[in-house]
Amino acid sequence: MSLQRADSIDARKRAARMQSWFERVRHANLPMRFSGGAPPCDARIGRFCQWNDDDTTVSKEPKPIKEARDKLLRTLDSAANRSPRDEWIIGQRVRYLVEAGRDSDAVKVARSCEATRWWCEALTGLALHELEDYAASDTAFREALKAMPDGERCRWTDMSPLLDDSQRKRFGKVGCGRNEALAERLWWLADPFLAIPGNERQTEHYARHVMNRILDGTRDGFSVQWRDDLRELVVRYGWSRYWSRCARKLYGSIRRARIGT
Repeated sequence: MSLQRADSIDARKRAARMQSWFERVRHANLPMRFSGGAPPCDARIGRFCQWNDDDTTVSKEPKPIKEARDKLLRTLDSAANRSPRDEWIIGQRVRYLVEAGRDSDAVKVARSCEATRWWCEALTGLALHELEDYAASDTAFREALKAMPDGERCRWTDMSPLLDDSQRKRFGKVGCGRNEALAERLWWLADPFLAIPGNERQTEHYARHVMNRILDGTRDGFSVQWRDDLRELVVRYGWSRYWSRCARKLYGSIRRARIGT
């Protein structure tokens, strides 16, 4: 094994250990949320109970979490210098910059990406979407879709999971190489502001797929193993934007999901 290869492997291992450490720190310092109890599930997805409510109160993030995230980002920056083509490392850098609200920095990091072309374009699309530059995000995602492997493109463009049972029965598979005209029309109808360049609903959908790939195989605020139920939650409802604890249950919001038993 070459020294360069060994150095890249070591950089990834160190970054992964630091990422796990940060999520343990986050979990140990989450703010407490007080409520009168959780309402019935609006959707039951695997291990999770998801519900929609109007409570979007965001607790102030504790200082130890912010400081730990900054330390993690410094470690990831160092790892990227040692292994600039590592897709996992660049993905985690963008993830935690977005989480910290540093969207402009996330765009800069994504645009400096030296990994696989389609992954770099996808990360750029995610960062630009978070920056609310939807036209540029749309362009980046189009380039990513052109360059990505067929199987990945199929997952991203398949709209069937977004349809209800009657629509799936009527239209069958939509997107992913079938009923493409209908898929294009559905995205056009979903665009909330036709006069404004870019389709933020569509870029949001693709951003969720990017974040799903970033999160897969990592620790997160739920501190549970990443499985298909979490993948479905992210694609259907988005990823968690902040965290809190309540009566031994862990909440992830704005997409709020509760670990079930």
